[in-house]
Amino acid sequence: MKRLLIAMAVFGLCLPAAWAGGLGAYGAYWKTKGGSDGFDGDGWGGGAKLKLDLVQMLSLEVRGTYYRLEAKSAGAPDTEGAHGKLEVIPAEVGLVLNLAPNSKLMPYVGGGGGYYFMKEKGDGGDGASIRDEFGGYGVAGLELSLGDGLALFVEGKYTVVSIKEVNDVKLDTPLKLDGFGGNAGLMLKW
Repeated sequence: MKRLLIAMAVFGLCLPAAWAGGLGAYGAYWKTKGGSDGFDGDGWGGGAKLKLDLVQMLSLEVRGTYYRLEAKSAGAPDTEGAHGKLEVIPAEVGLVLNLAPNSKLMPYVGGGGGYYFMKEKGDGGDGASIRDEFGGYGVAGLELSLGDGLALFVEGKYTVVSIKEVNDVKLDTPLKLDGFGGNAGLMLKW
């Protein structure tokens, strides 16, 4: 009970600052480079993020993205059925360090973790059953203020996540989906 009261007090102290922040929508790209023990592929998608300023230089971000990856297992032969479509929906939470919070062009860096919902789609609509996994990411970007309440942003992102179970069978070697990507979009600020 004491821990709960302390957590509520800390949250209450941060709440006035948390009213500052923004809501953004973006287009997203992700290039996986799994190498010999993963998937090589790339895909496009879109997403949204909610940014809450905890203090002037530190923000909490909650983001969700949808990717449709055209992936080919690096270890698979180039035959029919070796290619697949993988849908990945990361639900992520992280911290962002705002490096120049009062400037028109604000650089930022951050990172966090998330839960990655995954589903494979085969050529006929059937696909393997892939277990959802936890993963992490790092991000660096620039936010350009366009005036009161509006900003453009562009960011580079590195994601670390692996597929550990397919069709209820635990893999001896997890298939990596690690890779770089980028997001670009518009932020409504308050």
